[in-house]
Amino acid sequence: MFKWLFILYSFSSMANSIQIGDVYSKTPWRKAYQESPLPFIKEHIENTVLINTPSGRGVGRGTGFYIGFHQGRHLFLTNAHVLTTHECRGTIITFLKTNLAQGRADCERVLVSRFNREESDMSLFTIKDSLLKDFAGKGLELELDFSPRAGQMLMQHGFGIKSVPRFRDADQAQREFSGQANIDSDCAVVSPTGVLQTVPDMSGKLVHHNISIGCDVTGGDSGSAIVDRETGRVVALLWASGINPRDRDRIKSADLWSQVIGSEDRRIWKNFAFAISIKELAPFIQPYL
Repeated sequence: MFKWLFILYSFSSMANSIQIGDVYSKTPWRKAYQESPLPFIKEHIENTVLINTPSGRGVGRGTGFYIGFHQGRHLFLTNAHVLTTHECRGTIITFLKTNLAQGRADCERVLVSRFNREESDMSLFTIKDSLLKDFAGKGLELELDFSPRAGQMLMQHGFGIKSVPRFRDADQAQREFSGQANIDSDCAVVSPTGVLQTVPDMSGKLVHHNISIGCDVTGGDSGSAIVDRETGRVVALLWASGINPRDRDRIKSADLWSQVIGSEDRRIWKNFAFAISIKELAPFIQPYL
């Protein structure tokens, strides 16, 4: 059932994407920031950071987000497959300044990294205060008592790249601050109300407490905050997608809402993106809050 599950981390040589509904809909961050009427989209974008890790396969690209200044530390959350303890050194974090210019900082320390044997996929890391001058982010609030509701409207902002150049410009493309927001009508909780599912990663290791979501995602979006549109709070941590269906098999937007969302349709755990409930990650985060 989960044979072709893809993590959404991007190297210079690869990128996987999945389209939900009639069109692949991602809005460039600046356009979303300036034009979207959604009340929390600016805050969401300001607190999202680009993570570039050094790798023998080329520059790695993923997404993280800021959860605030706590106990003397600037705390950020991402996936463990994006950033682990031994990868902190040499990793560059790109963020937005208050004037919407870009700033860069080094990863200081990974406080918690849970992957595979712990049956999760999250890392909590810090950046030194001196490196975050004029950082626009003030910290996203976490929905620590989150209970998923079928049809709950979401938004997602990350640094996915649908296609990556194969040659000399590939590493440069990975470093570009080219965030995109998913704010279309299909970006919602697809799985049944109250249901959290265990799914395996690409190696077959289990990852617990997932919701299935209808947001279009691609390689580089791993580590994105999945945010409730009404409250602006983070409800889940994006980490993987299933099979991107062929055009003839793709679920139409109308059918998504009339037949699939909240149902027992097997495609919910095959052809959508997956995110870990923030409530279930709370025990690993709260000691640092």
